[in-house]
Amino acid sequence: MTDCSANMPVKAARSGAKSNAGFLPAATRPPHDPLQIPLDNRVGWRLREALINNIETAMVDGSLTIAADPGSGRQLNEANGSFGGLTTPPNVAVGPDGSVFLLDWLSGQLKRFDPCTCDFETVPCIGGFGSQPRQLGKFVDTDQEDEASQVIFPGIGICGGNLYLADPGNHRLQVFSLHGFALRGFWNPPAEQQTQEWQPTAIGFDCRGYVLVSDPANSCVHQFNPGGRWIGCIEAVGAIRAMLTDCDNRLYLFSDSVSPVKIYDLSQQVLLGQATQHNQISHRFDKLPFTVTPDGCLNLTGLCVDEKTGNSVVFDLQANPVSGKQLTLAHSFAQQAGYITTPLDSRLYRCQWDRISINALVPTGTRIKVSTFTAETELSNAQILGLQADAWNTTKTIFPEQESFDWDCLIRSQPGRYLWLRLELLSDGNVTPRVRRILVDFPRISLRRYLPAVFGEEPVSADFTDRFLAIFDRGFRSVEGHLDQLAGYFDPLSAPAGQGNKDFLGWLASWIGVNLDRGLPLPRQRRILKQAGKLFSLRGTLCGLRKSLELYLGLDEVGCRRAEDCAPCTTPKAPTWQQPQLILEHYQLRRWMFLGAGRLGEQSRLWGQDIVNRSQLSGPMTKGNAQLGVSQLNATQDPFRDPMHVYAHKFSVFVPGCIGRSPQRRMRLQQLIELEKPAHTAHQLIFVEPRFRIGVQSMIGLDAVIGCYPEGVVLDQSGLGKATILGPAVRGGPELRIGQSARIGTTTNIN
Repeated sequence: MTDCSANMPVKAARSGAKSNAGFLPAATRPPHDPLQIPLDNRVGWRLREALINNIETAMVDGSLTIAADPGSGRQLNEANGSFGGLTTPPNVAVGPDGSVFLLDWLSGQLKRFDPCTCDFETVPCIGGFGSQPRQLGKFVDTDQEDEASQVIFPGIGICGGNLYLADPGNHRLQVFSLHGFALRGFWNPPAEQQTQEWQPTAIGFDCRGYVLVSDPANSCVHQFNPGGRWIGCIEAVGAIRAMLTDCDNRLYLFSDSVSPVKIYDLSQQVLLGQATQHNQISHRFDKLPFTVTPDGCLNLTGLCVDEKTGNSVVFDLQANPVSGKQLTLAHSFAQQAGYITTPLDSRLYRCQWDRISINALVPTGTRIKVSTFTAETELSNAQILGLQADAWNTTKTIFPEQESFDWDCLIRSQPGRYLWLRLELLSDGNVTPRVRRILVDFPRISLRRYLPAVFGEEPVSADFTDRFLAIFDRGFRSVEGHLDQLAGYFDPLSAPAGQGNKDFLGWLASWIGVNLDRGLPLPRQRRILKQAGKLFSLRGTLCGLRKSLELYLGLDEVGCRRAEDCAPCTTPKAPTWQQPQLILEHYQLRRWMFLGAGRLGEQSRLWGQDIVNRSQLSGPMTKGNAQLGVSQLNATQDPFRDPMHVYAHKFSVFVPGCIGRSPQRRMRLQQLIELEKPAHTAHQLIFVEPRFRIGVQSMIGLDAVIGCYPEGVVLDQSGLGKATILGPAVRGGPELRIGQSARIGTTTNIN
């Protein structure tokens, strides 16, 4: 009894512990793979004012750089509008062949630089003050210098074989052909978009070739497509004097030398911020073939050399030669800058931090030093700044490289829940390094866990083993990462697409015999490969050919209805437009009747026996049509079934006319039709233009398209041709009516 009673409390205690185990928090265990803490412009750099020194964030890409000394280097808001020499002033443009054009607003003349004579020559038949075509309106009295200094002068631009010339005095944008300088027309925004008469000034172009024209009178920037159609405008941007765009479709707007340059995202239609320093955006643009000086002069020494004097060839913005101008102005940076991150929390007791990966650009003359510090509790800023030099570990240096690269190292600090990362940016004062992204891995998952415990019993040996095995561990983890994402390589919607060995999408297509057209957009290529398996069973049928054409032309993009709980798309969204037929089988045209052998009706058409144009001799009951070079001699004796023989087993395919302009796309489309069409059939490929011409193309839905009513053109400003419409007169003038207020003479050509 004594023994039993003595054991009872022990059992009760054990049972109580077992029952309370479900209420205790789970023990923290390290993950199978390391976790990551990213630091970049998107998620934040973990900056704190007390822990940074001479560090600034670049406005365009958000990288960390050394702050430039105040007043040093070129400024983006220089008065000449060249954005610190990144581009030409607004009245200067460079052609695709390197030709330099300059609009002299004092004389109203367009000039072109001649490298043979090292001087500017006037372009004939363009310029001069007036209101006629090819002339410029004199919108300011240039004799009064005080007023002229306050006026926003017109600019020019070159893109897509056109020369654009702003004419604010006449409230129009003149468009010339770059070759021959033929006047192509005048562009104007809609009247309802103008509070006041518009004042075209600066000209720019986005990545799509759309034309951007500033309008200081209405405080906006107008957008035109390459055909001259007004697309929209960016409102409330002020009186813009110069514009510049980069490859990421960012628009830089300059208003005056006092205000900073505004950065506008054309894709998202949002204002990104402001910038003043040249080095903040200079790395996003290619260098000009010549130099624009800080005072707005053109140093064209690289294009020619003055053989008489051997001096530099410098011109002002009126094409006058000048001398003694400041040609360069270098940046000046602090020789040392740095910052310490806020504490990075692993939420793991005595966490052994693993690795640091840094994507940086370290040009010649710069370096980056990396140091770390760990602690089990969070320390204040004063405590971090008061640490001794030997408290920081992982003291590694990133040396210069020519291009942006990824650098990494192991963290040598002792285990601790919190980590502080310190970066020191060193420079010779002429250039700055750039830190674009940092990844911190934790905790350390080493291959040592598979070795006997003796390899980790002693701390120094364990550290050496971890560092040695990290060489292999990184390679194994990279392979494991690819294996984890292996399923994505076999899905056409996620398979990597690229060039050469990186083109897994093309390799995946070759498995099932699909040859992708690399000229198509990548999303369309993925859809074609995704649907290829379903179309194999339909090959050789009308339905299969039509679906293949819809995929190739992108007509299957009808959208999708998504559930409110973010479930995958299950119900296709009904298209808001009627898809074209694309294919016309010629048997549908067989509604003929032979005279004397049929009955007239609404489904019948009169047709003679000249379908094949057989050669027939004259007889008692018939009149022959045999003519040399006109009728043909056909030995097949079956004239009564000529309609069947000629039009059976044939069909026509109607596709947009833009495909026919590319020989490569036309050939790929022909190959697609040959592969998918039924056997023993012949096809005819017809390219459809958006026109309606009776007797030529007039079958709605097949070779004729009814589109939006286009904007009209004005007589004396555009030639009449195909698809030309005479619209209303400009600025309230009388409407043109044939026979009343307008007359077509012998010199008018109407197609």
